[in-house]
Amino acid sequence: MNKILKGLLASLLLAFGVNASADPIGGPNSTCGSCYGSTITLQFEVVSATEYLIHVFVDTTTFVGGGNTVLNDYWISQVSVKPAEPLTNASNLVSSPSNAFTFVLGGLNNSGCQANANNGFECATTNSTTAVGTGSNGGTYEWVFDTFVANANDWLIAAGGASVKINYNGPNQPNGLLTSEGITLQPFIPLLVPEPGMLALLGIGTLGLALARRRRKS
Repeated sequence: MNKILKGLLASLLLAFGVNASADPIGGPNSTCGSCYGSTITLQFEVVSATEYLIHVFVDTTTFVGGGNTVLNDYWISQVSVKPAEPLTNASNLVSSPSNAFTFVLGGLNNSGCQANANNGFECATTNSTTAVGTGSNGGTYEWVFDTFVANANDWLIAAGGASVKINYNGPNQPNGLLTSEGITLQPFIPLLVPEPGMLALLGIGTLGLALARRRRKS
């Protein structure tokens, strides 16, 4: 494949939008010891050298708690992520499921979010028992943190360098089941739907390349 065709293919992929390869942990039949069957993914967007958006995705549909049976009566009460060390006080929560969560600059244990501005964690907490369910009552949920660091060198981009914590509560777990795992941050590429005009231009470009190659051969 020549350079022109490779460039066209890259343009097509960008136009249609391709999600970046993620590094999810957990899920059914996973070796993740504290994921409890859920699948967790962290992706980031660069805003500037000192500001990043962190997307935390959690699929709770296969949550099994401490056993092997999918559970429908648990919920997520807190989510925490460590993307850098330290974070600045400007960090905040941009969005959460049903907007039911509030922001705490700090880490997480079974008791909930723990305020600590210098430990590199940011936390989201809720009192709602229905905002994020599990099993057939669950789904894939997203939390977005607006994350500020002092400089780009604070950023934990090494494989497994970042950390994620999730606290599940249920009728028999008043103190929660805590996920605490290292995870790799991956680039976030939103899914873009190309406009008709863009598709037409790409089609014309493809046809033009084909005609040009045919003329060279003749």
